[in-house]
Amino acid sequence: MRLDFFLPFQIRRNRQLSHFPSVHGVRRRRDRLPARGLRFAPKFRTIAAIGIIFSFSVPFTAGVKGAEDPVQAYWIGGDGEWTDANNWSTDDYPNNDTPAGARYDVVIDAFGEFTVTLDAPVSVESLQIDAADATLRHSGGTLEVSGGIDLIAGTYDLAGGTLSGAQVSGQEAAAMTVTATSRLVDVALTSVELFLESDNDLLVTGDLTLDDAVVRLNRTGNFNHTR
Repeated sequence: MRLDFFLPFQIRRNRQLSHFPSVHGVRRRRDRLPARGLRFAPKFRTIAAIGIIFSFSVPFTAGVKGAEDPVQAYWIGGDGEWTDANNWSTDDYPNNDTPAGARYDVVIDAFGEFTVTLDAPVSVESLQIDAADATLRHSGGTLEVSGGIDLIAGTYDLAGGTLSGAQVSGQEAAAMTVTATSRLVDVALTSVELFLESDNDLLVTGDLTLDDAVVRLNRTGNFNHTR
């Protein structure tokens, strides 16, 4: 981008009035002749206001998305692995800093019955599940969510994975289940019914905050809380 600055200034010149007799079109000024000799009577007149333009270039980039702005990643596959980039609308599967500096808001809202399997460590800004016949099966690795998980419709199934640092909000059409020994680390549940199925353990580390939420344990399920 080019910036131009105009710096105005004035130049004045000395206008000398001649009192010599008229020569080459210069009239004699009788009324201003001195008593003796000749004398110039200087006057000043502004002849122009001019300026100098200074130009320099400033680097400027328009329309570039900042690294702090999350990219929305939509699930476009049927049954499949989270870590398969072909299942997502983005070039890479959603995982913060893949590529470097990237941030992701994840949306699972495709039509039909399908299961998304997550068995690797992944970090995202937010996660929304809004597909009645969809299941996110979290079978391994740690899912870190710096923002919130919004369960509108469908199922989030903890099947051996770890959920860390998430605020989970649920609606009646959504479910959250534990079908294999899994772990929650500093998680808050709002309007969520978490059901622990038979012969499974739910390990809780740090804080577990319940706001209009319920954790239901099967008779053979275990709930273990450690700091």
